[in-house]
Amino acid sequence: MLVFSRKEGESFVIGDTIFVTVVRISPTTVRLGIEAPVAINVHREEVYRSIQKQNLRFFGIDPAAPDALVQLRASLADINEAIGLKIVRGAVKVIDVQT
Repeated sequence: MLVFSRKEGESFVIGDTIFVTVVRISPTTVRLGIEAPVAINVHREEVYRSIQKQNLRFFGIDPAAPDALVQLRASLADINEAIGLKIVRGAVKVIDVQT
């Protein structure tokens, strides 16, 4: 884990497109402002984990299973292949599917 020390009003950058700014510091919390492209999902950790669990349950996968995310990726790959889509370095490519 990379740890930064920043003061109020200071920022750091992730990649070339994500900017994180310390907006306010109080005794119990730090308020951050995040600027990211709309294609990047930004969630609080508890919301992200809840979304993951919902996705797993949708595909009939037990969220407590040690390989739950591996199962989810396999399910998504099967669906993409069935409908003729392939994810190539983050981009969607239409492939020719034989029926």
